[in-house]
Amino acid sequence: MYRFLITIGSKSSILMNVTIRGKNIKIGTNCVINSGCLLDGRGSSKIIIGNNVDIAPFVKIWSVDHNPNSSIHEARSKDVIIEDNCWVASSVIILPGITLAEGTVVAAGSVVVKSTEPYSIVGGIPAKFISNRNRDIEYKHFWRPWFE
Repeated sequence: MYRFLITIGSKSSILMNVTIRGKNIKIGTNCVINSGCLLDGRGSSKIIIGNNVDIAPFVKIWSVDHNPNSSIHEARSKDVIIEDNCWVASSVIILPGITLAEGTVVAAGSVVVKSTEPYSIVGGIPAKFISNRNRDIEYKHFWRPWFE
């Protein structure tokens, strides 16, 4: 038996084959979490996803890691916040403690190691600023494909 203790807003979709760890996860309205994603909301940390957020396939969002200087491999947790109107492209990794500011776009395959500025486009390993994004966003996500 599976029990979901996460909060999901209206008109949001979580597709099949998404791994959800922990219960400290909040997803806003009009969001899409595509297949193959991992949301790691274990421990005291939270994952907070705003409204109208598109998370493409195979994205990994980590809120827990280990202190590399700890002699006991100590776990540490930090919140991950993805604000409204963000688009996270395929195979992105977001590390603990990151805030994707409103309107951020993260290019496919990037590793996000620091927080972003509003309406920025970032990419690479580690993700770096590429350009600014248009602030006039009118679309709303509502995607519920069959059997995905």
